Amino acid sequence: MDRQSKNQSHNQENNHLPNEHHSSPEPEKNKKPWYNQGWLWLLVALLGIGVLFFGFSSLIDEIGTTNQMIQEQTETINEQNNVLHSINEGIHELTFTIKDAISTIKDSINGSA
Repeated sequence: MDRQSKNQSHNQENNHLPNEHHSSPEPEKNKKPWYNQGWLWLLVALLGIGVLFFGFSSLIDEIGTTNQMIQEQTETINEQNNVLHSINEGIHELTFTIKDAISTIKDSINGSA
């Protein structure tokens, strides 16, 4: 009996220690790695959408500013074209007047001779 009581006391002492045969909570076998979690990809997608949104909004603002500058420059060029057209008409009138004056002078010289 002495041997039996030793085995019982030994079993009682080791009861509080983890045992391979004791049932312990099993680790989750299907647990996904941190980089394969749905919440992480949702966060990445939201960040990507935010970056694209702010990038496109600043690009649209830049395009609007460029378009406004182009319109202003186009108006200036049209005004300059109108001035050049007026100058061209003035030169044609001046040329006609000079030709007419030369013809009159020729006729005067030829008539007096």
